[in-house]
Order: sequence, then structure tokens, then C-alpha cells
Amino acid sequence: MVVSLNRPHLGHFTLTAKVAFNGSVTWDSHGTFDPRNPLIPVIFKDNTHPRRQAEQLRTVLTVLHRHYGIDHVNFVGHSSGGTIAYDYLNQSQPAPVTVDRLVCLGADFPERTPLRYHYPQLHILNLAGSIGRLGNDSEVPVNTATPMKHLVQGKVASYHFQKLTGPIWNTQHSLLHENPAVDRLMIHFLYPPI
Repeated sequence: MVVSLNRPHLGHFTLTAKVAFNGSVTWDSHGTFDPRNPLIPVIFKDNTHPRRQAEQLRTVLTVLHRHYGIDHVNFVGHSSGGTIAYDYLNQSQPAPVTVDRLVCLGADFPERTPLRYHYPQLHILNLAGSIGRLGNDSEVPVNTATPMKHLVQGKVASYHFQKLTGPIWNTQHSLLHENPAVDRLMIHFLYPPI
């Protein structure tokens, strides 16, 4: 995903945050930091405990705010990354940054509580894959992605869901973020025309 967004007119891949099991964060620099639309992947060593990673994400965002002056962010979360982003939004003490847009890709939302807070600036795009008529992307059933609508209803500026149906090489869970149609949807959503 980062590769498709790393274009001069879109964003700049300048940092990677790596979060260890214990929550400590190490940073990899990829050249001079550019504050205009930086693309900063957050890689969790353990991505199987979304609520714990949501706390760790708050640490990452606090560092980005303090050291790089980042006040606004967009989240793009594939699989558990989308669930981690949602759980972050449901925390009682978010970092001192504003989340403007959230893209969830192949994320599922069973057993999640509705958003507790209003995010009047937040726009959400929720994408789910379906291999042919299977109703899932080989890992996440579409019907576990759709509950997000009810979790955020009345709490965000906008919510849009789209099911991507197609052959396995375009809609399988691990390949969703390699799909050119997904890239186009994300680019249009994250960088709307002015």
C-alpha cells in the first residue's frame, strides 16, 4: 500500500515505526523527513491483540506529534490494522492528533463496542473482499466487516462500505492491498479533489 501512495503528488515514505512486543518503538528513517503527507507504516511485532496495539499506536502518534509536529493523520489499516485503528478511536485518552480519514481493508469488527466519542471530521472507507461468490476473502467474511456501519453511525462525518468481488488474485485477503482497484479507491478517498 505504501508503494502505491509514495508518489510526488501524493505522499512521501519517510519513516517506519516498529513496535516491539513490549510496546517500545524504534524508528527507521528513509531520507529527509517531509512534513507534507508523510507515509509512515506502523509495524506491530504482535498484531493479534488490537486493544493492546491501540495503546501502542497512541504512543507512536504522540511521538509523531512531539518530534515531527504532526497534528492530523489518516489511517489505512489492513486486516487487524483496521481493527487496531478502530480500537484506538474508542480509547479514552487519544494522542494529541486529529484523525481525518480511516481506510479499513479486510478488517473485521465482531465484538466491538460502538464508538463512544464523536468525530465530526472523520470520514471512513471500509473495504472488504469477496472471492467470487464465497462471501469472504479467504480469511475475513464480508458479514464481519459490515457491522462497522452500526458501530460508527451518528458519530462520524461519513461512512462508506464497498465490497470488492472478483477472482482470488484480486480479492484474497493478503492480496487486497495489491489490487489496483483498491489503490484507486484509497487514493480518491485519501486525496479528494479540492
